[in-house]
Amino acid sequence: MKPLFLLFTSIILRNNVVKAQPPCTNGHTNTDLSTSLSAGLYYIDTDVYVTSNITITDAELLIAGNVTIYVQSGVTLTLKGVHIYGCDEMWQGIILDQEAKIVWNAGATHDNTLIEDADVAIKLYPVASFPYAIYYYDWAISAGINVVDIKNTIFNRNRISI
Repeated sequence: MKPLFLLFTSIILRNNVVKAQPPCTNGHTNTDLSTSLSAGLYYIDTDVYVTSNITITDAELLIAGNVTIYVQSGVTLTLKGVHIYGCDEMWQGIILDQEAKIVWNAGATHDNTLIEDADVAIKLYPVASFPYAIYYYDWAISAGINVVDIKNTIFNRNRISI
């Protein structure tokens, strides 16, 4: 009979979701995304409302469980070579309000943007709660406006990506 060796790590499996053990926020600076961010380690622990155009470049964003990033009407959120992920729970994702846009692509240091551990990584304004939304996105497509401009982006371990 062969011996059985088990290796225990800091991973717990609950409800079929792999969860990292704290302290995963060590070395991260808390942010509310009120301004553009450059390379660094950042942590978001409450819902965030992006109310002006911001660019995040070559940064790591750790998102607390059940947190949502709301991109307000007329605002563009640009991510370049950013890694967004959850710590010990899935975060809710990014919701685009009416006429909001996202632009994601490679950064100066990192070749890809990486979005992980979101319930719904990108969600357009809920059509059921605001019927105009369906018309805006139809119009934007017909007018050649890029509401969602995503290049060099990897979606991983999200329940729904877009």
